[in-house]
Amino acid sequence: MKHFKIIILGHVHGVGFRYSTKREADKLNLKGFVKNNSDGTVQIEVEGVEKNLEQFIAWCKKGPNSAVVKHIKVTEDRLKEFSNFKIC
Repeated sequence: MKHFKIIILGHVHGVGFRYSTKREADKLNLKGFVKNNSDGTVQIEVEGVEKNLEQFIAWCKKGPNSAVVKHIKVTEDRLKEFSNFKIC
């Protein structure tokens, strides 16, 4: 199990990014949360098995069709043992 903090920059507010992120995380059995930050970025904290996290991060680099992802920053962090994946 690993935990990552992901910050996504680009046109990512108002395009269904958080809802699509939850759907993708649920599909991959990942736990954590996604939220919009006031600076226009999306923040994700996510944990699960490495193989699924790799798929999730690859998805984050594109996001939903209506998003324009310009950059993503991925940082490994300590496990927080989330029980589900939620939208904040």
